[in-house]
Amino acid sequence: MSDRILKRLIVLCALLFPLVAMAQDEALLSRMLSYPDSVRQVYGVRTNDTLTTNVYSKYHIRVLRRNVTMLTVPNMFHIAHGLQRDFFGEMYSSVRHTERAEVSSLRQVHVSTVRHRRSTLAMARHYATPHIYTVTMVADHLLSPFHAANRHFYRYTTRNVDSTLAVVGFRPKLQNTQLVTGEATVVRSTGRLLGARIEGEFDMMTFVLELTMGGAGRQSLEIESCEADVLLLFLGNKIRAGFTSVYHLPETLPPTLIDVDSLPLMERLRPVPLAPDEVYPVAVADTDTLAGTEAAEQEDTALKEAADAVWDAIQDNMLNPIRTDFGDAERHQLRVGPIFNPLYFDYSKSRGLTYRLRMDFQYRLGANSRLLWEMDAGYAFKQRQVYFDMPLTWQFNVRHGGYLRLDLANGSHISSSDVLERVKAFHPGDTIDFDGMNLDYFRNLTVGLKAGYSLSPTVDALVGFNYYRRSAVNAYMLSQMGEPTVYRTFAPMLELTWRPSGRRGPVLTAAYEHGVPHVLGGSVRYSRWEFDGAYVMSLPCTRRLSLRGGLGFYLSKGNERYFLDYAYFRRNNIPGGWRDDYTGEFELLHSDWYNASDYYFRANTTYESPMLLFNRLPWVGRLVERERIYLSALAVRNYFPFVEFGYGLTNRLCSLTTFFGFSPHGYEGFGFRFGFELFNDW
Repeated sequence: MSDRILKRLIVLCALLFPLVAMAQDEALLSRMLSYPDSVRQVYGVRTNDTLTTNVYSKYHIRVLRRNVTMLTVPNMFHIAHGLQRDFFGEMYSSVRHTERAEVSSLRQVHVSTVRHRRSTLAMARHYATPHIYTVTMVADHLLSPFHAANRHFYRYTTRNVDSTLAVVGFRPKLQNTQLVTGEATVVRSTGRLLGARIEGEFDMMTFVLELTMGGAGRQSLEIESCEADVLLLFLGNKIRAGFTSVYHLPETLPPTLIDVDSLPLMERLRPVPLAPDEVYPVAVADTDTLAGTEAAEQEDTALKEAADAVWDAIQDNMLNPIRTDFGDAERHQLRVGPIFNPLYFDYSKSRGLTYRLRMDFQYRLGANSRLLWEMDAGYAFKQRQVYFDMPLTWQFNVRHGGYLRLDLANGSHISSSDVLERVKAFHPGDTIDFDGMNLDYFRNLTVGLKAGYSLSPTVDALVGFNYYRRSAVNAYMLSQMGEPTVYRTFAPMLELTWRPSGRRGPVLTAAYEHGVPHVLGGSVRYSRWEFDGAYVMSLPCTRRLSLRGGLGFYLSKGNERYFLDYAYFRRNNIPGGWRDDYTGEFELLHSDWYNASDYYFRANTTYESPMLLFNRLPWVGRLVERERIYLSALAVRNYFPFVEFGYGLTNRLCSLTTFFGFSPHGYEGFGFRFGFELFNDW
């Protein structure tokens, strides 16, 4: 009897030990994931609290293989040509940051062997400063295994090092570029991280991070130091870069010291020794002087020096985005997209090939006033049409949303069936094919002057006027028939916006516009009402649900009404790729239907997730970064209902979206939209 009981006890222990171990592992994992919240609660820390720290960073870049396509990579021109293959540099900066992201950075000392000390591989540097306790570690990608919301994406293992420490390993359940693998050293009793090794691949870069966390208390939520080894592979180019960042350094430099090139000062500030291969070829007292000396040694003629200067100008103004701060304390900013870059093309079935260029300029007039100028331009090759939207805004009261804006824009060709019907009525006996002569198409130019102000924290008002000039595409034929070729409209407008939950909640808008004849040559009288509602709901794990709906209608239409032109129901002629306003667009709807009805009802829904459908497939899923599902419905006169379904995905190379449409006539076919996404975040 005793032997039988002993055997049962042995079996029971054999079953209990794994269960106890699993319970201990689960408890340790729970402590690790809940540790940030416990520290914030004890020390009264909020995730958006701003801290200032001194940061030392060094980088070593080695070009292993390169070809001409490397010139298309932003900020890579100065390492994409010439004889030099190894580059090294150091920076000392004052950084303001939160747990989520960097707020601002003042680079105070910078020494580098890169020509003109230009920044290069800026995106790769972000991997040296990950935010491990947020949902995404780098910008809006790389789901952190140390955030509780991402727990279901990872498999965790634990092993004890000693009585106080344990190692927690993590690997993704699905092979996806948004997920990482690695292990972390954790204090068993509290769940506090001491350090971690993280490996992953995103946006053509394979990386390995070795990070050390800060001391006890509030500092334990911040990274003390991080070493990043990054390998960039792009169309045969191979570049390896090493980055080291050290935070919370004691020496604070005066704020007047900005971007100084001083090797002796850097040698005094440097908190870690240099590796044998991290050396400067000569004293770097002045990098520009160094670059000029090297150029003189490598190039024997003035012609080659001039050619080098020309290539610098091309790189600075054509291939790379221009970002510059200037003026007192760098209060003014200029941002220009690449003037020519083959990766800034977009293609859709309806618009054909489209090229875009964006620019913005900001001039601070004071603490509460600034001047903004933006330009969003593009060219549609299929339509042979240049589109642009250039608002000039004077924000005279930034804190209360007070501004005065001058708009100048041209839209797509607008049609008016009234014009065509009038031509047919005056030529009843003619056998001319008026339908094929584009007599109902007009170019649309808009000038607007508007003033806006926040009446309360939740209500904004906008008042002003729009002036429209519509000129006939086939002006010659209309003039031959005695018809006007230009129509002008002067229209005062009023718009009210209500945000019941603040800036991050739903947005409800009511807009009224009234066409007044005999003012500035205006010949059209109408009243137009539009109501629009939009809400982008942020869900856990960087998922998003975007909802938009609205209606519009015309009232008090005069006898000379020729055009229907809505503000919240129109085609976006300058698409901005994956990050564009993706809710509210009908990809397969013919452009004529946007201004063919005196009323419309529409509803648009988009669901976006980093892992949805294709990521579950082997080999393919690991390359998909984000996916979307679209559902849109529309009702206009004589075309009800029109329904559109869509699915889209994006990766390091491109975004691709497919749409299927259905109308009262049945299946309307399918279309697709393609855009390059390379270097969009660079």
